[in-house]
Amino acid sequence: MNKFLSLLLLLGFSISNIVAQKIYKVSATDTSAAFSSIEELNSSMNIFKPGDKILFRRGEIFRGGIMVKAHGTANNYITFGAYRRGKLPVISGAIVPENWKQLNKHSKIWKHKIPQADPEGVSVFIRKADKLSWGHWRPSIKYLTEPNDFYWDKNSLTLYVYSKSNPNTECEIRVGINWYCLWGAYDGERDSAECSYIKIKNLEFRHAFEGGVRGQTHHWIIQNIKSHHNGLREWPRKIPIDSLTPSLGEGIEFDGSDGLIMHNEIYENGIHGIHVHANGYFIVQRDTIQFNKVYNSYHTNIDIKNDFQPDNYIRDIVIKNNTVFDNHDYECNGIQVTAEREDEEIKSDVRNVEICNNTIIHPRGVAIAVYNWSKTVKIYGNIIYNPLHDAIQITAASNIPSKLYFENIELYNNIAVRSDSEYDVFVVDDKNHQVKAGYNVWFNKSGGNIVRWNNREFKNVEVYQSITGQGKNSVFEDPLFLDPDNNNFTFADDSPVRFLHAEFWKTISRLLLNIF
Repeated sequence: MNKFLSLLLLLGFSISNIVAQKIYKVSATDTSAAFSSIEELNSSMNIFKPGDKILFRRGEIFRGGIMVKAHGTANNYITFGAYRRGKLPVISGAIVPENWKQLNKHSKIWKHKIPQADPEGVSVFIRKADKLSWGHWRPSIKYLTEPNDFYWDKNSLTLYVYSKSNPNTECEIRVGINWYCLWGAYDGERDSAECSYIKIKNLEFRHAFEGGVRGQTHHWIIQNIKSHHNGLREWPRKIPIDSLTPSLGEGIEFDGSDGLIMHNEIYENGIHGIHVHANGYFIVQRDTIQFNKVYNSYHTNIDIKNDFQPDNYIRDIVIKNNTVFDNHDYECNGIQVTAEREDEEIKSDVRNVEICNNTIIHPRGVAIAVYNWSKTVKIYGNIIYNPLHDAIQITAASNIPSKLYFENIELYNNIAVRSDSEYDVFVVDDKNHQVKAGYNVWFNKSGGNIVRWNNREFKNVEVYQSITGQGKNSVFEDPLFLDPDNNNFTFADDSPVRFLHAEFWKTISRLLLNIF
């Protein structure tokens, strides 16, 4: 009898957790689809229940911005994804205007009124043949002198572009008018359940004015997506200093807790590739960024940032097993952690961050940077190859009071290689003795300085260890990668890495399996 009752209780519990799941298709060509456009989808957002799936047909382009105003549960996420085989469905934040008009008979400036755009601005992308280029924002018509230059007149909602011939026939101009391709709406309450427990997968996001995907909520899973060419990119030139491009744009921005961002390809975004951000709306904690490929952002590829809003904080962030690289000409950091706090009375910081087992290749700025008011940051098991600037930099801005410097920073089992003498491999400004480092392999091919610790530079590992008390079991030697220029970071048989302690070798061996 007891067994029978136990079975009934078990079945009752299981049944209570089963939710009737519905699948809603979105397609302009599939007659069985529930919605033909994003506009229709947004107008019906209130019908979705936990466990439902909203699936976009592969191979189609959907223009607009998805506004998520539904929520799932811990056992039944609402999913935004794809159906059928083929290319990822594209969610585009842009329109393609036609019938451009010449400013005057002999002008190379063309105009188009876009009444549905936000007065705050638009982004512009130019498709010519198989090449996609960023538009160059300019502060007024008189600065439109080169191809791809554009000016947005917010008063008349008119876009002006420079083109030697009619843009209607020469190219395709894509104008980003939606702030985001997908945005999780919030109701202003920090602990709101609105738009929580959402899964986003197998979609491509591009050409939004502000960013590809933004979640201001909690419990999101973002996986197997592409997000690229979102925002504005700075194009400084001979224009007024106060009129430099208002650069913006994230591939993914998550302003909440319990997020999982994994197996995505994020590239060519105006500021950040992946941006975890505390800006006063939600407490940000327990977010994981893993197994992503992130490259060619303008400012930072993976950025953890706490603004100087009162009572903001970021906690327990894990950044692991990502591949980060740059192959463009813009100065861009690889992974950055910072809190913009200049006042001891403002309670905001970043705490408990793990940066581990990442591969960072050719970053055009600093590979890993930890800045102001960051506490308990562990950096271990990372491979850094040929950064333009310092490989790892632990510093604070000169105007920051010493009490607001970082605390408890650990660096172990990292390998970093540089190839010129202008910058150092490892830079620390540790006035409060909060940094610990050991079991690292640092190398500068040019023979330049290896470590700069509190403005003192070291080329010799023994001198560095003796004076700083750091660097236990570290070496200043070439790790002897087999073919790093072709992304082969396995080691030669006589690599010094093989002779370091076993845990180091185990960590690095796991990392090598995840590159590309």
